[in-house]
Amino acid sequence: MNGYFIFYRDINYEKLNGIDKKVISQLETFKDAGINCKLEIMQSNKKDFWHKLYNTVTCRLPFGNTDPTWRFNPKFNEVDFIYLRRPTSINYPMLKVLRKIKKKNPKIKIIMEIPTYPYDDELKSKVKDYPRYLKDIYSRRKLEGLVDRIAVQNNVDKIFNIPTLNFTNGIRVKEIKPREVLKTKGINICAVASMEPWQGYERVILGLSNYYKNGGNVDVNIYLVGEGNEKATYEKMVNELNLNDHIHFEGFLSGKQLERIYSKSDIALDSFGRYKTKNEFSTSLKSREYLAKGLPIVSGSKIDIINKSFPYYYEFASNSSTVDFKKIIEFYHEIYLAGKVKDEIIQEIRDYAFLVCDMSISMNEIITYIKKGK
Repeated sequence: MNGYFIFYRDINYEKLNGIDKKVISQLETFKDAGINCKLEIMQSNKKDFWHKLYNTVTCRLPFGNTDPTWRFNPKFNEVDFIYLRRPTSINYPMLKVLRKIKKKNPKIKIIMEIPTYPYDDELKSKVKDYPRYLKDIYSRRKLEGLVDRIAVQNNVDKIFNIPTLNFTNGIRVKEIKPREVLKTKGINICAVASMEPWQGYERVILGLSNYYKNGGNVDVNIYLVGEGNEKATYEKMVNELNLNDHIHFEGFLSGKQLERIYSKSDIALDSFGRYKTKNEFSTSLKSREYLAKGLPIVSGSKIDIINKSFPYYYEFASNSSTVDFKKIIEFYHEIYLAGKVKDEIIQEIRDYAFLVCDMSISMNEIITYIKKGK
């Protein structure tokens, strides 16, 4: 079986973000399953300031073909399938290319992955992106007959009247090294995420402030790793609440710098703002990486792959309520003061990761569909 994986930007292998890691892992998983799948990038070839400005404007116009830039390639005529992630907005140029692919290669299977569904509230969360939302709701009605299956993490049979394939966000656990154990003081917590509204870390910041205002005396340090639209808001909150000694903004990290954050952390934070985008649960890649690293997780919404009975997981309500840090500290004590050494805890969490989120398990339904006859 031969195919192409359509992605929308070059991958910087020196500074991989979570999505890049996932795409690379999916390609490797296809390979392990005996499927030859090559990466095909759809983006503008020119990256100077004026072209970036041009792309920013035209991608919001009705027929603008930028971000990504859709192009038909004759090599699509010779393959068995195409796998693509949902772009920021489904639009006319995308439909035009898919239509041409289907016309030239009627037997091809086209699978579109929707990482988070529903996604409307996420897409229109910024006023500047509302035109892209309008393009999407118009164009997605025309996907039927062009896209054969939609890969999605929800238990729904059809999306846009197209049958679905169920999968979960997965990682290649064996390729992620467990964190080292560093001697540290107090309780250290990390959050490795894009700083966007659905992370909801204002709940955490306010919760830590309340903890100290009410006489809390445990030294808690939180390391926020990442960039995004909410970062300035979080920084302002931390300054106003005098939490600069406890909440640290690390920016984007990768490689050894990120490994050090994981190694000195006792707990990791998943998303706390999924209620803002009307998602019932989190399917985040960071939750998978935390498990592979051997980190206990605290979340502000249900994580799709984790059972509440898992002893290294604590879940707060999925709403705007402030996080109670007394409960996080109790959670920490239950884990680390129960007599187990940290290396044992790390291994138990990693063993769980192999069971619930290894890519070989999470993509099985997609692989089966690609291999079977149409």
